[in-house]
Amino acid sequence: MKEILRLRSVKKYFPVKGEGVLKAVDDISFSVKESQVFGLVGESGCGKSTVAKLILKLIEPTGGEIFFDGVDVVKTRGRELSRLRKGLQIVFQDPQAALNPRMRVVDTIGEALFINGIVKKRRDLKDSVKEVLHKVGLDESALYKYPHEFSGGQRQRICIARALAVEPRLIVADEPLSALDVSIQAQIINLLEDLQKGSDLAYVLISHDLHVIEYFSDVVAVMYLGKIVEMSDTSELFTEPLHPYTEALLSAVPSPEVREKTERIFLKGDVPSPVRIPAGCPFHPRCHKRFEPCDRIVPEYREVMNGRRVSCHLHR
Repeated sequence: MKEILRLRSVKKYFPVKGEGVLKAVDDISFSVKESQVFGLVGESGCGKSTVAKLILKLIEPTGGEIFFDGVDVVKTRGRELSRLRKGLQIVFQDPQAALNPRMRVVDTIGEALFINGIVKKRRDLKDSVKEVLHKVGLDESALYKYPHEFSGGQRQRICIARALAVEPRLIVADEPLSALDVSIQAQIINLLEDLQKGSDLAYVLISHDLHVIEYFSDVVAVMYLGKIVEMSDTSELFTEPLHPYTEALLSAVPSPEVREKTERIFLKGDVPSPVRIPAGCPFHPRCHKRFEPCDRIVPEYREVMNGRRVSCHLHR
């Protein structure tokens, strides 16, 4: 499969007055191929959503390179960036906040079609919007309604329809299920899966829900304090986690199948501030497997077996 997205040593630092620098994303690298679902997991505040904004160039990186379909996103400006974003779309966490409350559905989706030149004449917008809505399980009765007239799940379908309207090659889904009821979450994840069938559409799925990541992702990267600490094929990561942090995350999954294999691991303390990252391995103050070098030496993030990568002194 062809690679369509690559991040190389990407960083995003924010100055904090009187405190120093907050390292929201600190030297991460990964790639995504056509038709692939790349899952990104970790606790709140680990930098997942910042990665999403960097990929779309909604914020500028402090360092590193981001390539989409061979084009340097970081150096792209103006009309070229607009053309690039036609193939690179995002679905946000809160569908209500993502939709303009004063715009009807036909205008919300139609604007994307018209601006990107997919529909040349405004009189043709209605039929094109109906076609896109049908793909996400909504009918033409939704055309002239406003966001407040829909349920949360329906609003998220409209956001997905808006992203799909421009026929993207990659959709970044940033916690697309967290604001929805459990029953609606299943409908949305099934929708995302159905939309991918028979196409080269790829996803970067950002979530803290390990059930969703295990079900839908092909490859998973685990983030902690702005860094990727482990990356692996999904089945291998869930069967045999290499990093103690990944092991702790999986032990907390409320699943009989997982709990039979894994004893619950309770992490000590809270996540350290990204402004004051501990010396050595950033995870060592909370790690249940730490030993002598962990508090002094930063472990190298490297490949250890069959394409699996991990940052841990246990795998040297």
